[in-house]
Amino acid sequence: MSNNGFFSTDVAIANIMKYISLVFVISSLLTTTCSGQINRPPEFVKGGDMDKFSLKEDTLVGSSVYTLRARDPENTRVHYYISGDSLSVERDTGVVKLIRSLDREVESSVEVIISITDEEVAGLQPNTISIRREILILDQNDNAPKFQNAPYSFSLDETTLPGTLIYKDIIVTDADIGANAEMKLSCLNAVTPAACQKFEIRSVAISNGRIRGEIYLTELVDYEEQASYTMSIEAEDLAEFGSLKSTANILISVNDIQDQPPVFQNAPFTATILENSAMGTSVLNLVVRDGDAGDPRELTLMIEDDDNGYFRLGEISKDDRKVFTTTLETNNPIDREDSGILDNGGLYMFRIKAIELVDGLPVGESFVSNVTIVVGDVNDQAPLFNQREFNVTISEDIGTNTPLPGLNIVVTDMDVGDNAKFSLVLEDVLNSEGMFAVFPSVAIGRTPVIIRVINANELDYENPEKRLFIFKIKTVQEGFESDSAVVTVALTDANDNAPVFESDQYTLHVLENVAPGTNVFTLFATDKDSGAFGKITYALKGFGSDKFEVIPDTGEIIVSDCGQATCLDYEAQKSYSLTYEAQDGGGRVTAINLFMEVTDANDNPPHFTKDVYTHEVLENIGKILPPLFIKATDSDGPSQGNGKVTYSILSSELEDPTAIEIDPESGELSLTRPLKHSETPSGTGLLNVIIKATDHGEPPLSSTTKLVLKVKKENDGAPEFSNLPYRVEVKENAKGGTSVIRITASDPDGPDSEINYFIHSGAKDNFVLDQKSGLISVASGADLDRDIYGLDYNIIVHAVDSGNPVQQTATATVSITVEDVNNKPPKFTEESYVEYISESANIGDEVLTVTATDSDEDAKLRYSIVEPIVSRDKTGSLVTSSVYNYKTAFRIDGTTGKIIVNQPLEYNSASVIILTVEAVDLNAVDITFGKQQKTSVEVTIYIRAHGEMNPVFSPPWTQAHPMIEITVPEETLIGSTLLTLSAFDPLTHAIVNHFEKISGSDPDNYVSVSPVSGVVALNRRLDFEALPSKHISFKVKAIIGEAKNQRSSESTVVINVQDINDNSPVFSQNSYTTSISESAEFPQSILIVLASDKDSQDGFGTIKYSISGDGSDVFDIDETSGTITIRENATLDRERQAAYNLQITATDNPKGLANQRRTSIIVVIKILDENDNAPKFSQEIYTAVIPENVPTDFSIVTVKATDADNGKNGEVQYILQEDGENNPVIMAFKLNYKKTELIRLAKEMGLEIPAEAK
Repeated sequence: MSNNGFFSTDVAIANIMKYISLVFVISSLLTTTCSGQINRPPEFVKGGDMDKFSLKEDTLVGSSVYTLRARDPENTRVHYYISGDSLSVERDTGVVKLIRSLDREVESSVEVIISITDEEVAGLQPNTISIRREILILDQNDNAPKFQNAPYSFSLDETTLPGTLIYKDIIVTDADIGANAEMKLSCLNAVTPAACQKFEIRSVAISNGRIRGEIYLTELVDYEEQASYTMSIEAEDLAEFGSLKSTANILISVNDIQDQPPVFQNAPFTATILENSAMGTSVLNLVVRDGDAGDPRELTLMIEDDDNGYFRLGEISKDDRKVFTTTLETNNPIDREDSGILDNGGLYMFRIKAIELVDGLPVGESFVSNVTIVVGDVNDQAPLFNQREFNVTISEDIGTNTPLPGLNIVVTDMDVGDNAKFSLVLEDVLNSEGMFAVFPSVAIGRTPVIIRVINANELDYENPEKRLFIFKIKTVQEGFESDSAVVTVALTDANDNAPVFESDQYTLHVLENVAPGTNVFTLFATDKDSGAFGKITYALKGFGSDKFEVIPDTGEIIVSDCGQATCLDYEAQKSYSLTYEAQDGGGRVTAINLFMEVTDANDNPPHFTKDVYTHEVLENIGKILPPLFIKATDSDGPSQGNGKVTYSILSSELEDPTAIEIDPESGELSLTRPLKHSETPSGTGLLNVIIKATDHGEPPLSSTTKLVLKVKKENDGAPEFSNLPYRVEVKENAKGGTSVIRITASDPDGPDSEINYFIHSGAKDNFVLDQKSGLISVASGADLDRDIYGLDYNIIVHAVDSGNPVQQTATATVSITVEDVNNKPPKFTEESYVEYISESANIGDEVLTVTATDSDEDAKLRYSIVEPIVSRDKTGSLVTSSVYNYKTAFRIDGTTGKIIVNQPLEYNSASVIILTVEAVDLNAVDITFGKQQKTSVEVTIYIRAHGEMNPVFSPPWTQAHPMIEITVPEETLIGSTLLTLSAFDPLTHAIVNHFEKISGSDPDNYVSVSPVSGVVALNRRLDFEALPSKHISFKVKAIIGEAKNQRSSESTVVINVQDINDNSPVFSQNSYTTSISESAEFPQSILIVLASDKDSQDGFGTIKYSISGDGSDVFDIDETSGTITIRENATLDRERQAAYNLQITATDNPKGLANQRRTSIIVVIKILDENDNAPKFSQEIYTAVIPENVPTDFSIVTVKATDADNGKNGEVQYILQEDGENNPVIMAFKLNYKKTELIRLAKEMGLEIPAEAK
C-alpha cells in the first residue's frame, strides 16, 4: 500500500508477473508431465485497451469515462485493474471512473497501467496481462485572459497627432492553449465612450496565450476640453464556445501645451451708462485668464477701436491662479447724440484685447472681446425745425383736411424716448386763426410735420383780403417754447364756376327728310370764369347722337352726313333722348337733356304683304271660297294718314271688269257673278288682276300687286294612290337593284300614264323610285345595316299629275322593314384586358370574364383560347413552354367567357402570361371567302408573387412596418420640399407615378402631396414649441392601375420637427428687488431668479445664469438654479454702499457657443442697516467759560455727535458721566439728552459726555 492509502499497483503487478512466470513454468511441467492441459492468458479486445484515450480537463469527478474490455480463451471471467490516483475501474465490468479533478494547466497527461486477470483452469494459476498507457488531458476554456501589471497609466501631449502609437506596455496572457488562448483587445465604448472615440487599442500577438496591447491616438485631444481620460479595455479569448473576458482600466493624462488664447469671463460684454457721465465712472468689471489652465501665462490688456477715447482701463490685479481683474471706466463724457452713436441706435462698440506675455513681451496668443455700451439718453437736446421759413401756394378750391402741398417741415429732437417728446402748436400771424391745424400735435424724435386746411370755406381768391395767410409753428417741451418756424400760404384763383344753360332741358323738332348739313338749332351756355376757364366747348352724347353734329365752339347743331339723301327716318325712330354738354377751360362740365323729335313726312308708299297673290275659284259658283283679303301697310305716322290704305282694282283680263270687286277699306275680293273656265284667256283657267293700294298722306302715294285667279272646272282633282297601305320587308343583305315594292296612282281628270312618282324623304339614299313605273328598289351601293340606319324606313312618296299650269300631287307613305341577317362579326367590349392574380390561386379559381357582343339577333358566340400565347418571367425574358407549360395555365368557359386557373401558377417561372381569346359566331350565315365571323382580344394576366402584389415604397418602409420617418427643422420655409415619395410595382417593376394623401390624415393641412411626382411640400409654418407631440404625421397611398384593377399600399409619414434656437430666455419678472442685512455672510441665499425658454429643454432651452455689473464681485449666482448668494470672503457695508444693481444674464444653448441667445435683467439688492457704528462727536474736547453767577437753566455749551447707521440705529442720546471719583457732576449740571445742551453749573470741573446710540 502506498503512503496515500492506495495499493502500489506497479509492485503488485511485478510480483504477480514473476509468480505467473513461475507458475506457468511449473504448470507447463505439470501439464506436460501430468495431464497436458494449459491455461492461456486473457487479451484486450480492440478498442477496449485505452489506446489513444484522452480526457477533457473539465470532466466531472465520479463520471464514467471509459470501459475496458477483454476476453479469455477459456471463457473464464476476466478481472480489470488500473494504477494511479486519477482513475478507478470496476473489477468485473471494466467501467473506468474519474476519481479526482483534472487541470491541464498543472498536468498535461496522466500515466496508468491497466491490467486484466483470468481465473484458474483445472488447477492452473490465473494469468495477468498489463499495459502502460499515457492519457492526454484535453484543454478546456477555463482560464480568462489576464492583464499583466495592471492598472495602466501614461500621458501624452495635447499636440500629439492622430495615428501615433502612444503606449505599448499592455501584456495579456491566457493559461489555456490553442484557440482557447487566442485573444483580442477592444475598447468598451459603452463604459468609456469619450476615450474610445479618441483612442484605439490594437492587439499584437507575441505567442500562443500571450499578446501585447498598443494604444493609438485616433483624434486630436485638447487639454482645455478634457485633461484626462479613463479608458476601459477588454480582453476576450477566441474560444469557439463560451469565450471568457477580462477588463482593465487605463488612465490617460493630457499634457497641457501653450495653444489656447486668453479667455474673458462673461464675454462679450454689455453695459449701460448715461451720457455725460463723469470721468472715472465704473462701467464694467473685467476678468480674464490664460486659456491654458495647466501653465497659464502673464497677460496684458488694451482697448481697441475706441475711436473717441471714451473709455479706459483701471488698475489691473491678479490672483495666485493668474486670473486678472480690472474695471472699465469712462475717460471722457459720452454724447449720445454723437452721429456714430446715434446712427447705431444708441450703442457704442469697441473691443478689449488680452495678450499673453512671453518673457515680458506681448507676443503670445491673444483674444479680442466685443464691448457694447448702451448709452442712456439725457434730455440735453432741443427739438429744432429744419428751416426757419416755409412758403406754399394753394388753390382757393383746396378741400378741408387737405395737407398743404410741397411743405417739407421736419422737427428733430436728437434725444430718445420721453426725452425726445415735444408738442407742436400754431400761432396766428395773419388771417390764420381757425384756418389750419398741425399734425401731429405731440411727437417724438425726428417727425415730419403736416399742416392741414381745416376751414376751406373761408378760402376765396375773389376777396383780396383773404389771399395771404401767415402763421407760426412752435415746439414746446416741458412747458417752454424751444423753437419755431414761420409758414406763409398764398392763394391762387381756381375754376370754381361751371357753364350755365338757360334751361336744364331742351326739345327740338326736325323733319325726317331734311338734307344732311341742315342747321337744326344753336344752343349755348355761359361761364362766369374768365380767360381759359371761361371758354366753352360743346359735345353731344347718347344713343343716336351720331345722327347729329355739334360745332364745338359755337354750339350749332346740324344733321349728320350719313351718305344717303336723308339720315333721319321717322318710321325707324321717332325721337332721340340725348345729352348735351358744355365744358369750360378748367374741365368743369354741365350736361342737360336734349330731346330731338323727328317730324314725319309721307315718304313711304303702301306695302303689300305679297308680291303675287294666287287663289282658286270654282266655275259656276259666284263666291270666292275661302274668302280672300288683299293686305297692304303704310309705315308713315299720324300726320301722314296714320297708315290708312284704300284698295281698288286697277285692271283685269275679263271682258267684264265688273265681275270682280274689292272692298276699298278691308281689301276683301268678291265676285258679282259666277266665272267660267272658258272666260279665261286661251281657256287656261288663269286670270290676272292688278290691285292698287293708296295711302292718305300728302301727297298720296300708291303701290300695286298682282292677283292670279285659277278658275277650276268642276271635275278637276289630284291623283289617288291604289292598294294602300304600302308595307314590305327586305333582307339586310339585299343587293343593289333588288325590287322591293311597286306603287300605283290614278288621275281622276287625266291619263294615269302621265303620272310621275317621286321620293320626298325617308329613303336615306338606300332606296330609289322609278319615276314612271313606281317601282321602289334597293339603291346601288346601299348599306342596309340595321345597326347604322335602323330597321324601319318610312319613305314619303309623291304622285304628280300632268295638269297645266298647276300640277296636282298625291302623297303616300311606304313602310319598309329591314330583316336581320347574321352577317356581323362579334366585338369584345374592351380593346384589351389586364388582370392580376396571386401565384397561390387554386385550380378552378376565376380570373376574369371577357365579354363580346354581336348585333345579330340570332348570334351564338363561342369563346376559346388560341395562339399566340406568350409569357415572360420576372426579369422580362420570354419563357419557353419546355421550362414551364404556361400555355395550359388557364382555360376558358366557351359559353360564358370566364377565364379559370387550370394548373398551379409559378411566379418565378412565368410572371406575365399573354393570352389570345377568340369569339366565334356559330350561327353566322354570311361567310365571305370561307372566313368565319370571329374576333379576338389580348388578355394580359400578371402573376403576383405571394405577398408581393401591391406597390412597395422605398426603404425603410416595409409591409410589416409601413412607415416613413424624417426629421425637419422648425421654421422651414413654406413651400419647401420635405421629401419625395418613391414606390414601385413589384410585379412589373414600374415606377409608381400616382400618389394620394389620404383624406383626414392631415387635418391641419401641414403638407401637400404631388399626385405624380410624390413630392411632399410644406404648406404651413412648423413651430416646434406649438406642437404638443413635436411631430406631425399623415398617411399617403401609392396607387397602380385604374378602377377595379387598382392596387395600392399605404404608408404613415412621420415628420419629426427639430427644435432650433429661435426663442430667447424670458425671465419670470421684468426686474427683481430684494433686501438683505449688511451682516449677512457667505453662503447665505438672497434671491432666486427664474427664466424659461420655449425651446426644447434637452438642447437649446437649457439655461445658464451669469452675473455682471455693479456688485458682481460681492454676489454670485448658481448657473443652473439661478440662486443668488454672497460670495465667499465678501462683506456688506450699508454705510459704504446701500444698494447694488446687478445685471443677471440668462443664456440658452450652453453647448453651442455660436448660436446662443441671451436676456439680461436688473436685480436691485438693498442693504438693510445693522447697528454696527458707534456715535462720533464732532470734537474731541468741548471748552466753555461761564460767570459764576449764571442762573439755573443757563445754556452753557452744545455738543454734537453723529452715527453713520440709519433710522433708529442712527439716533443719538447723551448722558453725563463723572470724570474721576466723588465728582458731583450729576448734581451740578443737567443735560438735555436730545438737544445736547448743558443747562446749569455748580462749580468748574471736567466732564466726559458719552453719546449712546439707541
